[in-house]
Amino acid sequence: MVMLASMRCMLSSLGADRDLTDKLPNDPRSVINRFDLDPRCSSFLQCPACYALYPYAGAITSSVSEISHCSYKATPNNPPCNEPLWEERRSGGRTFLAPCRKYIHQSLKEWVGRLLMRPGVAQLFRESCNRPATTAAEDIWDASVLRNFRDVDGQSFFRGRGDEIRLAFSLNVDGFNPFHMIEAKQTVTCTAIYMVVLNFPEHLRFLFRNMYLAGVIPGPGKPSLDQINHAVSLVVAELLEFWRGIYYTVIHGSLSGCLVKGAMIPLVCDMLAARQLSGLSSATSTLFCTFCHLAINNIENLEKSTWPARNLAAQIEEAREWRDCQSEAERDACFKAHGIRWSVLLDLPYWNPILFSVVDSMHAAHLGLFQSHCRKIWRINISVDGGEGTTIQPTKDIPRPIHRVLSRWLTAISETPDATGLRKLLLGPDGCPKDVLWQICVDNDVRSAGGRKQLVDNIIDWVCESHARCVCGLNLKIQRNRVGTTPINLPPGAASPPRSSDDGDDIESITSESSHGASSFQLQEKIDKTNESFIKYRIGESSLGRSKAEILKAMCRLRNLDERGTKEDMITRLIDWVYFVPSV
Repeated sequence: MVMLASMRCMLSSLGADRDLTDKLPNDPRSVINRFDLDPRCSSFLQCPACYALYPYAGAITSSVSEISHCSYKATPNNPPCNEPLWEERRSGGRTFLAPCRKYIHQSLKEWVGRLLMRPGVAQLFRESCNRPATTAAEDIWDASVLRNFRDVDGQSFFRGRGDEIRLAFSLNVDGFNPFHMIEAKQTVTCTAIYMVVLNFPEHLRFLFRNMYLAGVIPGPGKPSLDQINHAVSLVVAELLEFWRGIYYTVIHGSLSGCLVKGAMIPLVCDMLAARQLSGLSSATSTLFCTFCHLAINNIENLEKSTWPARNLAAQIEEAREWRDCQSEAERDACFKAHGIRWSVLLDLPYWNPILFSVVDSMHAAHLGLFQSHCRKIWRINISVDGGEGTTIQPTKDIPRPIHRVLSRWLTAISETPDATGLRKLLLGPDGCPKDVLWQICVDNDVRSAGGRKQLVDNIIDWVCESHARCVCGLNLKIQRNRVGTTPINLPPGAASPPRSSDDGDDIESITSESSHGASSFQLQEKIDKTNESFIKYRIGESSLGRSKAEILKAMCRLRNLDERGTKEDMITRLIDWVYFVPSV
């Protein structure tokens, strides 16, 4: 208003006609409306609880003539959200109703239309699509994903399209503190949804005036999990129109207009937002990777050929299965099985969450890799002295638990009969301390990352895997001994194995001395079941202790071990034999 008043004074002092000065508006809003400077936007009521959207006329009222409470249901069996959408406010001695939360969405079609009316923009967009191929990737247009991206006709989407304009968008979603993080001990987050037109040259691509702001979800909270789909669905609806094609009747430099098509290719966010938008589980979940099904327990596996790749069709089908669940319990079970939720981005027929999800360089490099490298490797830290690096204090050694405690827990692990009992033992009220679990993992070359529960899972996997290899060697040695082709490597002091001509000789000799006179088939079945205990239990002492003496004698006879003495004596020989037999 001050600027408009100043302009009137300047014109009057210069002797301008009074009619001219009277035409200058007093209110800047009149100028904005007359020149159509504001972006075209749509207003929505937004549920404060579930972030669902409802049409909003854009005015406060004295009575609720529109919807008063949120009617969104996450699943058919869920009750409606029923959160109030309006609240009473007082101003100037009167009471009126105002929205609890508003969401304003800018039209992508209108924004692109304004963009194409700028001089030279349409030509820049066409040039980027016809960029010559290079061996070095200097820009995103040199990436194979954009070069191999196909239209519905199977032809290249971006290249060789004549006067048509083909746009490539990147979608970005990120939260920010509107108070610039100056509010002490308060967490306020607003969520911005914006897109970048990749057709712009790199030096113009990320200028504010060239970026499309779809909307900002107001704080203080932020949408969780699939709640982000409500706001993103407005962008997806317009992207579907661009995929089919929108004809602009007038653009700069062409009064006849042109057809414009577009596609949103990369989703560029931090790790949390990228997984939320694409419907994947978090970066610390079991299936942590967006490209493969490698479990987080094997995160140190750097052999790319062993990574189980994700399948796009299967992933989309699993997402639809989650979306079509009838209750929250079904969704929880489905997500636990597959680690996939429905994302509204999957409504785009061309969008590939496996290839198109990107962690942006700011979070991945500057705030992640570079920070870790400087602080943890170079030890650049205000708490230590600087200089040439010779004065940096070494990392503190973690104190090793006393030997007696380690031995007690190792013995308990070896004597626990099954995985369920071992997990209950280690995680129970009087369970194993974390430092002991970590030391056991380190001493045995087991993965030592993660919390207490993860360490317990690592130890259980190690125990099962180690014993499975022992039992595999045991079963194979028994088979070789029966056919008489390869002698068993026995513990020191054991006698040579008996010579047998066929698979049944030893069984018959053992059966003849059986006190119950069981048939060779029945005895062999019992022996096989007892051998299976070596697979289920690492040591097998508890399982072998429940076996009859004749079974233990038979197992000792098959391995050419001394069968004299008590059951405990024979069990000890069998266990020792397992550990003396070399793995195959």
